[in-house]
Amino acid sequence: MYFKVTLSGVEAIKKSDTRIKREKGKSIIDFPDQFTLIDIETTGLDANFDSIIEIGALKVKNDEIVDSLSTLVKPDDPFDLSDFITDLTGITPEMINNDGIDTKSALHKLLDFVEDDLIIGYNVSFDINFIYDNVLNLFGAKFSNNYIDIMRSCRKLTPELKHHRVKDMLKEFEIGTEQKHRALSDCEQEFKIYKCVKDQVINGVGIEEFIKTRKKTPSKNIKLSEITTSKEEFDEDNPFFQSYVAFTGGLDTMVRLDAMQVIKDLGGEPQKNVTKKTNYLLLGNKFYQSQLIDGKSSKYKKALSLKSDGQPIEIITENVFLDIIDEME
Repeated sequence: MYFKVTLSGVEAIKKSDTRIKREKGKSIIDFPDQFTLIDIETTGLDANFDSIIEIGALKVKNDEIVDSLSTLVKPDDPFDLSDFITDLTGITPEMINNDGIDTKSALHKLLDFVEDDLIIGYNVSFDINFIYDNVLNLFGAKFSNNYIDIMRSCRKLTPELKHHRVKDMLKEFEIGTEQKHRALSDCEQEFKIYKCVKDQVINGVGIEEFIKTRKKTPSKNIKLSEITTSKEEFDEDNPFFQSYVAFTGGLDTMVRLDAMQVIKDLGGEPQKNVTKKTNYLLLGNKFYQSQLIDGKSSKYKKALSLKSDGQPIEIITENVFLDIIDEME
């Protein structure tokens, strides 16, 4: 028995004990002028449970787009396209059923398009996990191209920003106002972001120095007693007011200290561990994508246990957390 986090809570799902150990390519930091940029749209966040519904890709040579690929994908199994995904992307079940091609044909097109290129994308591990699992299941092959995550360089280049989502970087570089959430359009926006980052690095410290300094730094030992707020009035209707919020897994869009500060500024209490006081457990996207099925987090297990015992604890993902914050702003 496994558990899937949904927008409304945690859903128990039966699944075989067979787990995919991904042998992906290497994640590297560089600024090449030849690559394939990819983006996908899916029915949800977890490659173990959700399906690809659209694929987009750009072939880039000499820093110029020379070819593109775009297709809707009709999942092989019955799929549940939530109102949330339709509102986000504009993709409807009718569009998929009328214009989508089967997953195997779509991935065959993508593999022919990509060949052995270096892959680039925004938070691209998410896309690669879906592609890897489906290629392995459908073709018995491993999608092992090396890849570059644009978001990693954005976080290094603009550490002063609270978030580093696509829409944040579009605003930062003044190249757009909103993310389209359609695969090919997102590819085009992400390519613009990549070029802005590359230009700033070249005109700043230079590529070699940037790569050299982009090493991981030890995580800060966060002391909850040091997280305070200057705010004296709070919106008592916000869901985190007077709520205890624990965290597990790495965050993609901000460092944990900043997320804890957000909770404090909303009148809530950030926690290091899940306790009987906990109202929310926030799962970082990295945890959701790579560790949820393995059940490695003791905090996650404890939250599930408390929930089954009747404690009103909600388990939400980083993306849902950010959506809530956006709505309040």
